[in-house]
Amino acid sequence: MKIIKLFLVIGLAGYGYNYWQNNYSGNQTGTSDYGFVTLPKPSNLDTDTVIILAAKNCTKEAAQKAEHLADELRLRKIPYTRASSISFQNYDRSLKKNLDSVMGGPMPHVLIDGRGKANPTLNDVVAEYNSIYE
Repeated sequence: MKIIKLFLVIGLAGYGYNYWQNNYSGNQTGTSDYGFVTLPKPSNLDTDTVIILAAKNCTKEAAQKAEHLADELRLRKIPYTRASSISFQNYDRSLKKNLDSVMGGPMPHVLIDGRGKANPTLNDVVAEYNSIYE
């Protein structure tokens, strides 16, 4: 009988630990209401601003969209950084799927306070920013 109780306690502890990891650990990989997913913070850029990422050799359409986003954020007095490259170092590997999804998607990529989205609309960017900073 003692062995059954021991296995029950171990099973409940394992379940509790797994539940906590998935719901409260800060490594959540969920999606925001505006489609932004949790990403590692970049190691080479200021993360206190909206990051608009478009590679130097991106399509003309992507470059124009990045410029339009920057112009609109400037008009709304939302701080932003334009970048053509980004670096992630020593990050939690549980975020790799999200990172690959965003960075493999169409440009521009936008990152806001540890969340990112490929080719978001202006409304998505503003709404995500407001949900974090207001």
